[in-house]
Amino acid sequence: MSVIYLTEYAQDAVLALAVASKEAGHLRYTQSTLFTEAIDMAWVKALDENEERAEKVDAFVGRFGRLQDFIGEKLIPRFAALLGEKPKSLLDVLVFAEKMGWLTGAEDFIAARKLRNLLVHE
Repeated sequence: MSVIYLTEYAQDAVLALAVASKEAGHLRYTQSTLFTEAIDMAWVKALDENEERAEKVDAFVGRFGRLQDFIGEKLIPRFAALLGEKPKSLLDVLVFAEKMGWLTGAEDFIAARKLRNLLVHE
C-alpha cells in the first residue's frame, strides 16, 4: 500500500516522531524504576515519608504529561498535515488518529489525560 503525502510537511513529521521517541524512552526508564514494587494504599501513604519514591512519581507524571501533550498537540497534527488534513481541536486530532488506526480509542486518551491532571493537582 502506498501513501500519498505532502512532502513539505515530511521534515516536521519526522522531527516530531524523533522527539516523541526520545520522550517515550525517558518515560519508559522512569516507569521501569518506579514500578519495581507493588503499588498499594500503604505505598501511596508512604510517599510523604519517602522523598526518592515521591520524586519518581513526580518524574513519571511529568514525563507522561509532556509526552501525551506532545502527541496530541504536535505529533498527530504534524502527521495529519503530512496527509493533507488540518484537525483544529484536540478532539478532532484524536478522532483523526483513531480513524487512521494510530489510536485505539480517543476516550482512553482523554481518560489518561484526566488521570494525569488529577495526579498533578492532588
